[in-house]
Amino acid sequence: MNVLIWSNHGRLSEILKQLPMKPDFILLNDFHPSYCPFIKDIKHVDIPVGCIMHDMHYKTEKRRKFIKEENIDYLFPHYRDAFLRWFPEYKKRMQWFPHHVPTHLFKDYQLDKTINFLFIGAAVPHIYPLRTKMIQKLRKQKGFVMHSHPGYRKTTFSSKRNIVAERYAQEINRAKMLFTSHSNYQYPVLKYFETAACNTLLMANGSQELIDLGFIDGKTYVEVDEKNVLEKAHYYLENEEERRNISSRAYNMVRERHSTAKRASEFVDFIKGL
Repeated sequence: MNVLIWSNHGRLSEILKQLPMKPDFILLNDFHPSYCPFIKDIKHVDIPVGCIMHDMHYKTEKRRKFIKEENIDYLFPHYRDAFLRWFPEYKKRMQWFPHHVPTHLFKDYQLDKTINFLFIGAAVPHIYPLRTKMIQKLRKQKGFVMHSHPGYRKTTFSSKRNIVAERYAQEINRAKMLFTSHSNYQYPVLKYFETAACNTLLMANGSQELIDLGFIDGKTYVEVDEKNVLEKAHYYLENEEERRNISSRAYNMVRERHSTAKRASEFVDFIKGL
């Protein structure tokens, strides 16, 4: 399969004239300018068009207007339940497209587990209330390490202060367990997948969507809340075999079901089936 990547704003009919071949399918990486250029007059093109949907709480009504006016054929949300909650009228256009991880980067680096409890990422209280409460309880525990989100900006990969890319995956791999949560929007966020893919025990809250993705409490992760987080943290710190068994099952599950290669293969099969 040939993949052509376009990154400039423009009218779709004019863009197609500049391509060496007519595509069988057009996929927009959301309609946010951080992910995708502004493409106009999509509805006038006789090629099926799909759109990946990331943070669906962002400009929900503008998204709805864009989908309707441009008559987007297929919608690929990362978050199934949030999509159905906010865009029920487009249920028949939905093709669930959960998060995925490149397993050449997120893997078991076989590093020594020198971090007991790790928190890494955003902890904005009004978006992630559970994360905030977990940090408050864990910050005084021996072996707790916290790294803040680097922000959505261009960053220098070589800087020791920026824990990104391979360094980020390795930091997760050093931890015995990582603590995170879904947001107020109940998104099964990417960190669930990244943690499991690095063979580290995931400690987080759950949902039916996560169960359907393969994240089962006590089997592939440990479900926690603000009341039991310390108790469970110390239990799995002391019970290494149980911790390793859960981590190992999650590691295999993510590599089997949620690798980037797997998701790409599913997407290709979908296009071939049209």
